[in-house]
Amino acid sequence: MVRLSKKTDYAIQFLLALHDAKDAPLSLGCFARESHISFLFLQHIVRSLKSHGLVTVTKGREGGYMLAKPLSEITVKEISDLLEGAPSVVPCIMAPTLCGLSGKCGARKRFITVNEKINTVLASITLADLL
Repeated sequence: MVRLSKKTDYAIQFLLALHDAKDAPLSLGCFARESHISFLFLQHIVRSLKSHGLVTVTKGREGGYMLAKPLSEITVKEISDLLEGAPSVVPCIMAPTLCGLSGKCGARKRFITVNEKINTVLASITLADLL
């Protein structure tokens, strides 16, 4: 089964919450408490989102995070790749040397096709589609 990690899930939840906050900065601490998600885990996730230009931060008492671009310009694949790396349904797709059979394996070729289709679908879904 292909599944997104908690990191990706929480990142998407946070970005959707930023959208819901409209033009007001959202405190990471408030979001963590309301969502029952570890603040430290969220800090790690949001640091990655910030470094890739998906969120901005305003410091101070009234500060918090805001979206740096519209949800319609952020895809599920972008978030997944950022936090997890490129998805691979079997390990030999990204690292063929892990298996001595990968050069002559008929299943690997089929899994490459499956992987491409999954990536295409993830790239076609924007966070705006999840609203």
